[in-house]
Amino acid sequence: MKIFTAAERAALDLAFAAGQVPNAATDEHFAALDVHFDERQKTEIMAVISMFGFLNRWNDSLATALEDKPFESASNLFTPDQWQPGQHRRTS
Repeated sequence: MKIFTAAERAALDLAFAAGQVPNAATDEHFAALDVHFDERQKTEIMAVISMFGFLNRWNDSLATALEDKPFESASNLFTPDQWQPGQHRRTS
């Protein structure tokens, strides 16, 4: 069973690569988008990836508290060796 369409997979692959440090996005990632999206859509996809990258760094730097619902979802989806809330879920 496939969870994502080929178009969604292309966008997710780019997002994963672009979120690495150093950035691992390649021409091949953008070529994969070309098959499914026009220039405006590709720009919007990259804008969302970039905005979430900014927000992740902002929230990590400020140790923004993680709300209950996202915490519960992540706790149910991932094992402790896959994800830890860290500074974003202080008990005090």
